[in-house]
Amino acid sequence: MADVVAAKILREAMEKAVVDAAAKAARGAAEKAAREAAEKAARDAAQAAGRKAAQEAAAAGADAAGQKAARDAAEAASTSASAAIVAKATKEAGDQAAAKAAKKAIEEASESAATAAGAKAAREAADAGASEAGQKAARETAEAASRSAAKRTNYAKYLAYATAAGVGVYVYTEIQDENEAVQKCVNVCLPTNWDAYMYEDLEKSDLEYSTIAPSADQPICTAETETECDEHCLTECKKIHKTGLLDKLGPVGDLAEEVAEETTNALTDTTNGFLEALGLPPLTGPDGLLAKFGKYFKIGAAVCCCLCIVYILFMFF
Repeated sequence: MADVVAAKILREAMEKAVVDAAAKAARGAAEKAAREAAEKAARDAAQAAGRKAAQEAAAAGADAAGQKAARDAAEAASTSASAAIVAKATKEAGDQAAAKAAKKAIEEASESAATAAGAKAAREAADAGASEAGQKAARETAEAASRSAAKRTNYAKYLAYATAAGVGVYVYTEIQDENEAVQKCVNVCLPTNWDAYMYEDLEKSDLEYSTIAPSADQPICTAETETECDEHCLTECKKIHKTGLLDKLGPVGDLAEEVAEETTNALTDTTNGFLEALGLPPLTGPDGLLAKFGKYFKIGAAVCCCLCIVYILFMFF
């Protein structure tokens, strides 16, 4: 008996080591990629802020030196404002990757255990003289039992990682792709014993709904909520919390989007002016080239379909 207990402890320790190693490796790779992407977005936003400040200084009559000073000051302010946000985006990416890797490693370990249990049951059935059908039934029964037991043991494993992340098991394992703000929002929105409902066969009638009053910034699932709580909470929280990289950069990202939109409009105006000089309709608008091309494309597609139908009828009749 002592040997069995020791073997179980050793197996669990080795499994945890594998899970931790996978999570650590995934975190490192994700953080590196996210940091590079976020820093590039921050640099682009800072440059956009600098250009805008220089243009405004020029419009106000500043000389070249004054324009440069305005650009440098704006870029420095933007870079400083972005630093903390870049760090947060990097951490979020690492957390998400680590959670995914941990979940995958735990699921693979439980599936491997189920396969081993099934193989063992089939061998024992064969040794007892069972037919191939009997061996197959023994394997499937053992695998099903192993997977059922793993649901509870896996929940206990997830709980340790979820607790460290400051969220429930459901949030940790099922909405890993969302940012931290969305995860925290969903965690508060869900009933307090939602994990037990999802992983421990708790009846829906026994759900304990939050006593927090819902607000514009924090939805709360109640017994009167028409959709399932997880769907309701995720949908509402994603509406509240922005998830794009430029959104995460806050005012700096807003400025970058504004500059990008101004650049796009300027290019469109230039193109429309060039087309007008050639006597052609503008690029955009209800009578623009893009709209006309779309109309002609639809007509061409309809003609092709008719020709195909005629060809098919000709072949068969």
